[in-house]
Amino acid sequence: MKKHKTGIVLSGGGAKGYAHIGALMALEERGIEPTAVAGTSMGAIIGIFYAAGYRGKEIYDIVVKEKFDSLFTVITPVIGISKLGLSSHKNVYEVFRKYMPDDDFDRLPKPLTVCATDLITSEGRYFSSGKHLHDAVIASSSIPGVFEAVKIGDGIYVDGGLIDNLPAKALRGSCEYLIGVDVNPSPLEPPKLENKADLIAQTIHTIVHHSSEEGRALCDFIVEPRVSDKYNEFSFKEFKEICNIGSETMAAFLDSHPEAVEKMLG
Repeated sequence: MKKHKTGIVLSGGGAKGYAHIGALMALEERGIEPTAVAGTSMGAIIGIFYAAGYRGKEIYDIVVKEKFDSLFTVITPVIGISKLGLSSHKNVYEVFRKYMPDDDFDRLPKPLTVCATDLITSEGRYFSSGKHLHDAVIASSSIPGVFEAVKIGDGIYVDGGLIDNLPAKALRGSCEYLIGVDVNPSPLEPPKLENKADLIAQTIHTIVHHSSEEGRALCDFIVEPRVSDKYNEFSFKEFKEICNIGSETMAAFLDSHPEAVEKMLG
């Protein structure tokens, strides 16, 4: 007997990952509430709030209130010289401490697993217990070269999307059904590469798209908000539009897959 009826896996994708909030809101409107969560990068950040008991609309309101719909809030340049990244995680840490002061995986209402990449071993590590909740989630979302790497124990960690951008294997054994939300589907048209930001974003997209393949295969249901058709990893100011894409995509999926709804509610 599986421990959880339904688990949800949230992919990385920078600002595109805000689609996860809309997807959660659409699930909640149908009475579907996953009881186990796994995520990488932005999926880990949305995942920590959901695992802590915040509902989709509450997470939406937190993003707006804390101005995390602005690139300049998310990225806080390091003062002085840092060998581990251009931007610190100062603002993200402050928000975590404000809304989730208990820095302990084991105290979360819903179990959470996040993936980060260990630069020492070149392997992915899946964090799901212990009193380093904030560090693990922030490590999972540390885009190499952009954000400072995070030291946890003997490891130095960066974005888990390098290894496993859709960490379904962390939940497969404990959930009867797994729904994966992947904001990095294959593009419908060739990407536009007009500046450095486009180049960085497309490089990240290429890496995480391929590192999602194993996780996609392990999910029972895959939902693909096509955020990449209009936005990229740094489109934080389009937060509301990205959330709407996530909500509309999940609602359309549930409408066209009544068998999925029946299984996850059953």
